[in-house]
Amino acid sequence: MRKRFCPKCGATITEGTFCQDCISKEIHYEPPLVQVSEFNRVFEQGRWKYFADLEEVIKRRVAQALGQKQLDMEIEPFEFTPAPKQKTVLHVHLVLDGVELRLPVKLSYMQCDFGQKEKTGYFEGILQLRNPTDEVRDFIERDLKSASKKGVFISKTAEMKKGVDLYFTNKNHMKLLAQRIHNAFGGVLKINSQLFSHNHETSKDIFRVNAYVELPLFKKNGVVSFIPGGARNQDTSRHYFRILSLGKLVQAYDLLFGKRVAFEERNVSELKIESIHSTKIILLEPQLQVLHPESFQAETVMNESVLKKDYSVDDEVSVVISEKGLLIVE
Repeated sequence: MRKRFCPKCGATITEGTFCQDCISKEIHYEPPLVQVSEFNRVFEQGRWKYFADLEEVIKRRVAQALGQKQLDMEIEPFEFTPAPKQKTVLHVHLVLDGVELRLPVKLSYMQCDFGQKEKTGYFEGILQLRNPTDEVRDFIERDLKSASKKGVFISKTAEMKKGVDLYFTNKNHMKLLAQRIHNAFGGVLKINSQLFSHNHETSKDIFRVNAYVELPLFKKNGVVSFIPGGARNQDTSRHYFRILSLGKLVQAYDLLFGKRVAFEERNVSELKIESIHSTKIILLEPQLQVLHPESFQAETVMNESVLKKDYSVDDEVSVVISEKGLLIVE
């Protein structure tokens, strides 16, 4: 391999046109220090800014150090994980005024204000979840993945007897999340604010927010019964429903009358989760009969007129025991 020499001082070089000493003298380049946090934020001009691509940040900072708005350059492969005490020096290749340059860039970790809030247990609101399912927990986890870049995260988790309390660093985002959970999974939602302190500089009170979400105990495809509410409703009998979908407005199917209905849990009385039993059909004519799952006696099915499937003797079916008799659950 042919040796290369710096045309300014004669030093042996392997890349570029000049050696590093001559580069710093000729182009007055001061290697920039790029400080980043684990929240995809970079410290620039005295404040933290979000970035999507670290390499674009590095290229911009090199161009600024050279007094240029934009330059074409290549970055040598490097590895860097934003974590305490992590730092490295990487190099970029570019051509400036016909001169090949290999310039160093300093890269280091720095804790941003988001990280400081997380470590100090800072919070602005508490999301009190009761009866949360795995589906609800996954819903929150997905939300936080996208919201973390805005500094929204859980600084503390407190397991409770019937659920969990989640301490959020951003009360406004937490309120919106609580409403989205309620809209998607139903249940009861209560939001209230509590006076936390007073800012004497701005003369404003500082409030923390509590959002209480009690999720329903019933699940999709389960069966519930209740007495329909409403001032105009004169029917005081118990109705039986298969749950089709959850949400603020629950979609359900009336097993006895064969109708789709929608209801809010707060507008019904004496809601009860019904047990679903397995049994067999023992007679088709003159009426559809099944073996009672508890007494093991033949009993007529009360919702035969709204059933959509064709059945045969010995077919296994699911039933609920209602006040009016056995109801098949399709």
